[in-house]
Amino acid sequence: MAKKGSFWKGNIKKIKKEKNERRIQQKAKLSRMKIEKTVFNVLKSVVADNEERQQKILQEEREEQEPAEYCKLLLDANILHDIFLANEDVITKLKNYLDKKPLWGNNLLFLTLDRLITEFINMEKYKFAEEFDYVEVCGQLSSLGKFEDVKLDYNAEFAHRARQLCESGKYFSAINGDLLSEVDCYLLEYTIEYSCKLVTRDNTLYDATKEEIRLRFDESELTRATSPGVFNPNRT
Repeated sequence: MAKKGSFWKGNIKKIKKEKNERRIQQKAKLSRMKIEKTVFNVLKSVVADNEERQQKILQEEREEQEPAEYCKLLLDANILHDIFLANEDVITKLKNYLDKKPLWGNNLLFLTLDRLITEFINMEKYKFAEEFDYVEVCGQLSSLGKFEDVKLDYNAEFAHRARQLCESGKYFSAINGDLLSEVDCYLLEYTIEYSCKLVTRDNTLYDATKEEIRLRFDESELTRATSPGVFNPNRT
């Protein structure tokens, strides 16, 4: 038969052992909770970062899909000639066209018609004995900034109006009586149809475009970067 003192001593050891086991279990539980909380916070942060990244990607995609609003400068053959001559005055005025109109806040887009590029190449060859190919011309014009060569749609309504205007003989040179050419009429009508700023130093084309814009639009409609207009770098 065990002594009474031995019983209590054994019982105390058992209680201590149980307390120690409970303390170990509690510490293990707290440790697991701490790890779970850390993992949760990490996962939450990762999810938030992924959502933010995804939102940024979607925003960029929306911006790419939404067409940017440009002030479109439509270049004629004489301006192309100035660019190939590296006429710094003309080039600077083209690139800085919007600087004098800070409230417009648009980007520049340089354009010309494929028909005009072909005529420019022919003009340079037979008038100045200079030979260029189509790709070379587009490459040089791209040095200005964002550039597009436009395929002329001869079946479009504006092209039909251009041919009618050419045949009417409405506009001609005050110096030699030469009528406005067909390609110049295409430039004039394209300018109005697609709200461009026609860039030319040809006085007949300049005056004709300005007059047609005046006849077809109210003055209040012509105060934006996306309104049709005409610009001669030599007059500024």
